[in-house]
Amino acid sequence: LLSGYAIIYTGLNTMTFFYLISSLVIIISSWYSINYDKGNKWLAPLFASSILGVIIILLSYNSLQFLAGWEIMSLSGYVMIGLHSKKANHAFLFSAFSEISTVFLVAGMVYSYIFTGTFNFVPIPNTIPLILVSVGFFIKMGLLPFMIADWEPLAVYSSPSNAAAIFSAL
Repeated sequence: LLSGYAIIYTGLNTMTFFYLISSLVIIISSWYSINYDKGNKWLAPLFASSILGVIIILLSYNSLQFLAGWEIMSLSGYVMIGLHSKKANHAFLFSAFSEISTVFLVAGMVYSYIFTGTFNFVPIPNTIPLILVSVGFFIKMGLLPFMIADWEPLAVYSSPSNAAAIFSAL
């Protein structure tokens, strides 16, 4: 709904389509999740907190808000995988690579703070923060190290279906 209003009042732009697609993924996966508990009373609150983290990420205006949403999403994902998976190492792999990606994100955001003097998202006159943050995103998506990281498919396969939709699509 909010994405629809954004299209009407602000016009069409790239972020509007990104918000619209993200909203659709969240709505569809939440609808699917209504009867998905599978006897686990913690799955619904963890799924909701994961969505909260994604929403904070999407609506963040500065690095600190972004990192708060990133960690909320990562921690709830770790617990969901840990509760759902038969193998504990899948949850630990997810957590380890999530935190490694967070190290690169923090490094890029601190480096950008050095140039700009603010944690707000503003244009940066240097490409090093962009490279560091991109490496962090690539690690989280399973593209690094050098596209041989098998942790991401294991983590998504080991997570509940509704959480896998959020992890994969967004």
